[in-house]
Amino acid sequence: MKKVLYLGPAFYNYELVIKNLIEKYLEYEVIFIDISNFKYEYKNIVERLYNNIFYKKYYKNNLKNDKISDLIIEEVKKLDLNKVDIILFIRPMGLHKKLLKFLYSLNKKMICHQWDSINSLEGIENYFHYFNKVSSFDPEDAKKYNIKFIPNFYIEEKNIKNQDCEYDAYTVMTYDNRIFLLEKLAKELKKLNKKYLFLVYSKDKSIRSDFVTIINKPISLEENNENIEKSKTIIEIGHQGKQGGLTFRAIDSIGKEKKLITNYDFIKNYDFYNSNNIFIIQNENIKISNEFFNKEYEKLPVEIYAKYSGENWIKEVFRDE
Repeated sequence: MKKVLYLGPAFYNYELVIKNLIEKYLEYEVIFIDISNFKYEYKNIVERLYNNIFYKKYYKNNLKNDKISDLIIEEVKKLDLNKVDIILFIRPMGLHKKLLKFLYSLNKKMICHQWDSINSLEGIENYFHYFNKVSSFDPEDAKKYNIKFIPNFYIEEKNIKNQDCEYDAYTVMTYDNRIFLLEKLAKELKKLNKKYLFLVYSKDKSIRSDFVTIINKPISLEENNENIEKSKTIIEIGHQGKQGGLTFRAIDSIGKEKKLITNYDFIKNYDFYNSNNIFIIQNENIKISNEFFNKEYEKLPVEIYAKYSGENWIKEVFRDE
């Protein structure tokens, strides 16, 4: 049995979903290391100045990143590396050169998949040469950097029939400037007498809203899936101009057979786009008719469900080109 060393940050338990996909469909043993657990704080102001004035200039790197790399390397060295066949990076928020050079020296097959747009991770493309294969959820990034485009996947679970749903629309997101568009949408849904659950996470307990629910603790992946099941429609308000790929939330609409309302107009380029199931809103002009909610969801071709499944996703990530 092959063994995979999987490195990446924990993200709403998606790391456990991915681990299970590898074990179920590829039948590989998986060791997961949560790289977000490794922290380093400058000892004092002198060390911080040393980094900014000297270290960055002469070593072309960040002292903090190198210290974090050292911690991760020590953790990796605890493993029996002779039994590791493949090293997988998923959603690395910042690839540290020192860590990559060490992993590269192990002479293992290395795979990297991005589900953040590359323009949000400055300089990360300079490290792609360490990998045997790099892929991205963003088709524009894939084209620009000549890497493999692999869209996100949906989690396969039970589906509640729409007539049994508690809400007409649901979303959860982190508090940022998108809240203004979400509140506009909430006002529009109120006019249509639609029941919705809009959760916005913020650590700032002073934030208030008359149209969305502010939560101070992030919900779990399981809670999110339960809320999706209870809703007829999923809402996806994205960062326009910063991201060219569809999020998990948008892809969940396929597997759970839910309608989708989004401000991502590039969704029209995807093979599952259906104007009966997907409504695209404009940032400045949100107008939704009752007709969209009243029409039944139209099932998609069988091959679409297969293409965006977790099974197909993990096989594409590991597939040799």
